[in-house]
Amino acid sequence: MIKTLFGRALNLRTTLMVSFLTIVLVVVLFTLYIVQQATFTHSTGLLKTNAETSSRVINDYIRDVANVLQSSATNLAADFSVKGLILSADTQAQSLTLGMRNFADRFGAEEFAVIDSQGKVLSTSKGFTSIKSVDVERLAVDGITWAEIDDNIFLAKSVAVKNTPRSRDAMAWLIFAKPIAGLINDDLTRLTTMDVSLLRETQNSFTYLASSYHSAIQKEFSNVLMSESNDLQDAYLSSDHYVYFVSALGSTQSATILLMLSTVESNAYLSYNSLLGRLIGLLVVVAIVTLMAAMLISNSITKPILMLIGLTEKIRQGLHVNQFPEEGAAEVNKLSNAISSMQSAIVKREHEIERLAFYDSVTSLPNRNRFIQLLEEQITLYPSNMFAVVLIDIARFKEINDTIGHSTGDKLLALVGERLRSGCRDNIFIARLGGNEFAVIDTEDGNVEQLMEELASMFSGAFNINSLSLNINVSIGGARYNNHGTQPSELMQAADIALHASKDSHKPYVLYHEELNTFSVLRLRLMSELKEALNQGQLTLYYQPKMALANDKVHSVECLIRWIHPDHGFISPDEFIPLAEQTGAIRYVTSWALRQAAQQYAQWRSVGMDIAMAVNISAVDLTDLSLPHTVSALLSEFTMPPDKLILEVTESAVMGDPEVAINALNMLSRMGIKLSIDDFGTGFSSMAQLKKMPVDEIKIDKAFVLELATNEEDQVMVKTLIALAKNLGLSTVAEGVENEDSVVLLRNMGCSTAQGFHLSRPLPAKDITPWLEAHSDIR
Repeated sequence: MIKTLFGRALNLRTTLMVSFLTIVLVVVLFTLYIVQQATFTHSTGLLKTNAETSSRVINDYIRDVANVLQSSATNLAADFSVKGLILSADTQAQSLTLGMRNFADRFGAEEFAVIDSQGKVLSTSKGFTSIKSVDVERLAVDGITWAEIDDNIFLAKSVAVKNTPRSRDAMAWLIFAKPIAGLINDDLTRLTTMDVSLLRETQNSFTYLASSYHSAIQKEFSNVLMSESNDLQDAYLSSDHYVYFVSALGSTQSATILLMLSTVESNAYLSYNSLLGRLIGLLVVVAIVTLMAAMLISNSITKPILMLIGLTEKIRQGLHVNQFPEEGAAEVNKLSNAISSMQSAIVKREHEIERLAFYDSVTSLPNRNRFIQLLEEQITLYPSNMFAVVLIDIARFKEINDTIGHSTGDKLLALVGERLRSGCRDNIFIARLGGNEFAVIDTEDGNVEQLMEELASMFSGAFNINSLSLNINVSIGGARYNNHGTQPSELMQAADIALHASKDSHKPYVLYHEELNTFSVLRLRLMSELKEALNQGQLTLYYQPKMALANDKVHSVECLIRWIHPDHGFISPDEFIPLAEQTGAIRYVTSWALRQAAQQYAQWRSVGMDIAMAVNISAVDLTDLSLPHTVSALLSEFTMPPDKLILEVTESAVMGDPEVAINALNMLSRMGIKLSIDDFGTGFSSMAQLKKMPVDEIKIDKAFVLELATNEEDQVMVKTLIALAKNLGLSTVAEGVENEDSVVLLRNMGCSTAQGFHLSRPLPAKDITPWLEAHSDIR
């Protein structure tokens, strides 16, 4: 948990720094975006303005050149000497050509021509030999005019030569021109800060006439589809990204002359890129400064928090913290105070938890947890010292509690604890394990029997509670460290076994010995093996005959279960039947016994012996609603008459829950099954309950029959029981008949049936069958 809190504190510092940086980055990036957009738009606008201005400058420059040519030709056309040379051109053509050359050089014109009014070329320079194909009148208008001669483009101007200024018709035309390539120079490029190109456009085909670009760039641009536009255009060439602007500069008879101003995009947006770089640099600087500021701020915030986390780690380790940080923000101070209060509350709760966890609230004695803890400490710290462990159990405490009430019962427990405290030596540790059980450890003496005797003597006097005097009995069991166990669990188990032995034997105290545990372990093992024993055939039925005293005939046998264990040999039913009842396995045992009995009945009947089968059932079987259905199914399966099945149930089993038992017996009785009360006379049933039971016979317990021939008291008891049965209309069976004298007495008393060793011991089917065949008529 502390690691998680520490990780969260680190996250808080990181979060603060990241938050600061994020805010600054968002602001700077937003500013950068806005400035970038604005700068880009502004730079684009400046570039467009520059291109438009440059376009006008070049246009004005070419127009000025054209005007110079025109004005020069106009002045020359008014010169009479020139008119004379034109008039004498037929005879003085060379003089006219020489004169025109001189004039052209003076005007800066590279080409010239003189054409008469009939269109005849009177004189021309070498590049104007095909001038007659040109519309000279079109060249006379103001502005920029172009002439296309032999696929060459010239800036050309023409002026009419008239005889007199008022003449309508021209006698001749003077034409001066400059090649278009001569119009582009380095000065013009520097003036516009852009590269200048003049192109000839014919049907979406472009031809470079003049350009400040070298031929490779011109070739790349030749693949770009250009058009005249008022906006800047982009050209992504293999060499670079160019921005260009195209405007018209007039036209020839067959083509349009275009002016293209272009520049590399990086040069066009040089100021924009420079500003963007500065902004990025500013962003880095701001980020660094912000990071440092964020670190300082986050450290100032998280430092006290980290200190508090360290203190909580100490609190987690169980250390007590005396000083908490008091400097910091108000929230941190509140957190510090809250942790201080939390520590105080934890200490208080720990004391309370320790009291609840290790002390009993009724007696204020240490509880089971503290007892085990001390036992472990004693063994760990003094492994070679012998000491005594004793358990004390208050007899019939539930009855006492139910009688005097739980609150008074708690007072009794408190008095018991107080008497143990006051009567024991200082080196003796006393605890209440729970309920009515106390425990004692003598840490300095291993004389367990002496300690148990001392403890038993403490309960000789009565306990006075609210003017009520109570005498209580206790059972005490003890064990010795090293002799009876070296671990707390072993010592507790040994003492507990001795305690139960004290209860069973009604002795005031019992010291543990191995025989007690061996029996207990065997019982636990048998509990787990009983069901499997049924499947493996370890259980079998023995049969003991029952003779009718009226005619000395054997009419039935009692089916008795015997368990022959592969390891332990013969196991008495008195040992495993109670275990089966405790675990619920008795249902499987009873179901198995009923099936075996029914099957054996069918086998004997097949050889002519119609013998009734008596099977014992327990109190658990009486609560099993499926028992009547099981019995009915067996009777049907083996074709067994209901009156040939006798179910014997002990008197104590019926009286445990009379209402449920009688309902179950009624269901079985209605099926025609005979019912018998076993061990009659040893329980505490009332005559009223016995009258309600739908039974057919009672079995007199062998305790009254074994010495019947010599004990007059037994004779009186048996005679009384037989008379009682007759008055209730029930037959009687005497168990434990050992001699003929007892048979005679029972017959004279009116007993119905005799059963015992005098007739036969219980035998397996293979041995009892010949006996039954030989004693079918006993006299």
